[in-house]
Amino acid sequence: MAKLAAVVFSYCPADPRVRRESEALVEQGIDVDVICLKGPGQSWSERVRGVRYIRLPISRRRGGKLRYVWEYFAFTIMSLFVLAGLHLRNWYRAVHVHNMPDVLVFSALVPRLTGAKVILDLHDPMPEV
Repeated sequence: MAKLAAVVFSYCPADPRVRRESEALVEQGIDVDVICLKGPGQSWSERVRGVRYIRLPISRRRGGKLRYVWEYFAFTIMSLFVLAGLHLRNWYRAVHVHNMPDVLVFSALVPRLTGAKVILDLHDPMPEV
């Protein structure tokens, strides 16, 4: 069975775009793991409609620029290590990175170095953002 990982700085399965894409892949026989934020009351890991969600202990909070930089940095570093560990066990064929932020693509470094394809999905309404 083909395996794919997705990384998103959002709460899932509440994010409709990520949820729909992941569920469509599962319907096609692809095993999908989504690395995302952990919201209040959510479990660390769960399977919903065939998609496995792995949640990291970071939450989004309104704040200044430093708060946003910290959240993005911490999530990127954590997802890099979690994705590397998962990849060594599951051997993903591709990693689908949903931006913002664009630097989140670096979380797919280990899978990329071992031959996995990396997809950067720009959700920005305007590329200038």
